[in-house]
Order: sequence, then structure tokens, then C-alpha cells
Amino acid sequence: MILAGDIGGTNVRFALFDHHHGVFVRKVIEKYQSNDFADLPEAVLHFLKSHSASITSAAFGVPGPIIDGMAHSTNLPWRVDSKMMARALTTERVKVVNDLVAMTAAIPYLRDSDVRILHAGEPDKDASTFAVVAPGTGLGQGYLHKNGPQFSALPSEGGHADFAPNTLEQVELLSYLMKKFGHVSFERVLSGPGLLNIYAFLKETGKATEPSALQDELESDSPGKTITRHALSGEYEICVRAVDLFAQVLGAQAGNMVLTLMATGGIYLGGGIVPQLHEHLTSTGMLSAYLNKGRLSYLVEKTPLKVICDDTVALTGAASFAAQKL
Repeated sequence: MILAGDIGGTNVRFALFDHHHGVFVRKVIEKYQSNDFADLPEAVLHFLKSHSASITSAAFGVPGPIIDGMAHSTNLPWRVDSKMMARALTTERVKVVNDLVAMTAAIPYLRDSDVRILHAGEPDKDASTFAVVAPGTGLGQGYLHKNGPQFSALPSEGGHADFAPNTLEQVELLSYLMKKFGHVSFERVLSGPGLLNIYAFLKETGKATEPSALQDELESDSPGKTITRHALSGEYEICVRAVDLFAQVLGAQAGNMVLTLMATGGIYLGGGIVPQLHEHLTSTGMLSAYLNKGRLSYLVEKTPLKVICDDTVALTGAASFAAQKL
């Protein structure tokens, strides 16, 4: 049995898979809060205590760069390395990969029902590069290269690249965030904390007002979910504007990925935030930000833009790495 893990700053998921002739069949899946455990071995052993299985190999997708089998994460308090996990699982067949590499590796296994199309495009049948942009606790990015029948999922830390504004309002947002953080990366805007940064920018610069009822709700509930919920309902202008600005920056960065990587096979939006918003995104200006790339706009116009709606696909990607250890 293959053990796969998707390790996030907020949640961890584990699943068991059967694997036969390139087909992965998921047998069980569980989700836990990351801060309920002192480290990853404790979380894994808790899962296996409930789901006894003979583990033949394992792989874990973890945020941050992986160097010599060890994860260096900015959004996770745990130290994670393959040797530590091998000892915990009493098997040498363990691999630790970047979490977006795991998600990206799942692209060949996606079903039509797993995605929603925001822009169909007209992709070249020979297009060989695909990319994922996934705002969540942080901003994950990865890309997939196809060489004949083989796929290679590759890491990126582009979420920490410099935020590049495209409108006068975004220039003001950059100036606001520079005073707060110094260096401003795309992750400071395109993430759960980034959405809160946008909201604070609108509020503190007087661009939108915060009703007292909303202030009380933000203090008593998850602020990111509250902002998203009210943006979808259209109840509060400040929430609508925060999500609209978030979506515009997301569209621009997705288009950047097309050009940077020649990822004309398609851009996939994942993570914990975008699937909640996918029905709203086409009305936010996101698509125009995606397509507006000046002299090379035609490349982006040909490139599909899709939302990954199944938030468990990274487990399948991790399982594909575990299968390579067999």
C-alpha cells in the first residue's frame, strides 16, 4: 500500500493508495489540523493507528524548497526530511517533495470533473509545459514538462518573487505593503494572509469603509473566510473590492507563468482559496488581467486557464512519486 501526504501550513491530509499499472486507487483519506501535532511523524503515526496497512512506499508534499531530502518551509513549523520519515515508517522507500510539485504531478491524472474552465483557449496539440498557481497559506507555484510519454514535475519558489503592480491602485497597494514589510513578494498579496493585507489596505487608505457589523464578525470568525463569503454575497463593498483586487493580481500572475515558462499547455489554479471563488472569478477582471500581456497577448489567449476544484489532487501526485520508489 502507498502512503501519500499533503502537508500544509494549516491542514495535513494523508491517503492510502493501491497502485496497478499506472492507475492509482485511493482507499482512504483523512484530514487533520497541522497544529494538532508536534511533528510530521506524530501525525502520520496517528493516521496509521486508525488505518492499519503495510506501507510499501511513501511520499509527502511539503511547502518550501527541498534540499537533500529536507524541507525548508516558511509556512510550516515542522522540520521534515526523508530520513526522519523513513525511520518513523521503517522503510527506506520515502520521498519528500515540494507540495506544488506534488500538485503539479497530478495534472495528468485530472478528470474533467476535477476542473472548471475559466478560459478555454486553443492550445497547441504539441504544447509540452503546464503550470500551477495555488494561493493558500502561502503562494505555491510549480510546472510540469512533458517529454514523449513521460512527465516531469518541477519546483518553483516564484511566489516569493517581487510583486509587480499593473494598475495605479496596485501601485498604491505595493507602496502600502513596502512600508509594512520592506520586500513585497507575490505571496504577500496572493495568499490567505495576502487577502487580509488587501483588505487592510482598502480600509486603512480610506478606499472602502468597514461596517461595524463586519468588524465584529471579522474578530469572532475566520477573517479570510468571512471576507470571501461576503464578497460572494455582494453584501459588503469592502469585501467585494478585496476579492476583486486579489483576483486581478492572480490573473496577471497566471499570465506571467505562461510567458515565463512558455506554459502554453495550460495554467491550473489550485490551493485553498480559488476553488471557493471559481464561479465569481470571471466577473472580477481576472481574465482581462490574465490576457493583457501586450505584444505577446496572443500566446496567453491560446493558453487554457482552469481551476482545480478537487483539493485532494496533490495526494495523487505524491502517490505517483511514492510509486517511483517501488
